[in-house]
Amino acid sequence: MVASGLALLAGLTLNAGVAGAAVPPGLQAQAKTSLADTNRDCGGVLLSPPTKTVGSATMNQTRAPANGRFSSNLAAGLTIQGATAGATYSIRLIQVDNSGNAVGASCETVVGTVTVDALGNGVAGASARVLPGATQWWVDLNTPVNGADYFDTDLVLIV
Repeated sequence: MVASGLALLAGLTLNAGVAGAAVPPGLQAQAKTSLADTNRDCGGVLLSPPTKTVGSATMNQTRAPANGRFSSNLAAGLTIQGATAGATYSIRLIQVDNSGNAVGASCETVVGTVTVDALGNGVAGASARVLPGATQWWVDLNTPVNGADYFDTDLVLIV
C-alpha cells in the first residue's frame, strides 16, 4: 500500500497544473492543501476550525477525451504525519454542487483506507469519477472506531 501510494503521489506531483483555471482536454488541474482536524458537514461547511495539521493532500482533476466526450476523474495523494498511531482511516472524496449539497452518495462512499504506522505516519492514494453536477470537492479521513478522529482538506474547484 505504501509503495503504490508513493507511486501515485509521485505521478500526481509531476503533472502540475493550476487549480481553478480552465483545463483543456487531456490536461489536469492540481492543488496541494493541508490535512487538518477540521470538521465539515457533507456540504463542506466548516463546523469547527482546525487545531492541528497532520499532513497534506495533492488533489488532481484529470480530463481526457473518451468516446468523443470528456471524462473527468479526481485523485488525491495523501501524506500523513502525526495522526493517531496505528489507526485505520477511511478515505472519502466528497463532491458538492453550487448549492452546497453533497452530490450523489459521495459523502458516504469510502473510496480507500490508510493505516498509519506507530508514529502516525502513512501515505495513500484514492480516486473517484467526477459526479454530474459537482462543482467542488475535498478529501475527508475518519476512523470508524472514533468519530472524533477525522481530518479534512480545503474545498477545491472542479473545472
